[in-house]
Amino acid sequence: MNSFCVLLLVLGLVFSPAVIADVEWEEDGWLNTNLVKERLNNGDEFGCYDIPG
Repeated sequence: MNSFCVLLLVLGLVFSPAVIADVEWEEDGWLNTNLVKERLNNGDEFGCYDIPG
């Protein structure tokens, strides 16, 4: 029974990346919103909030 569980775990680790990579990428377009364009035009850099300079 224990060897069967180990086999299932190993097979799961081997085949799960293939399943994840099989999903098609879809862009959500949030970088094209007016709010984002306004912030970028005002000099905001994403991830640099409240950092002077």
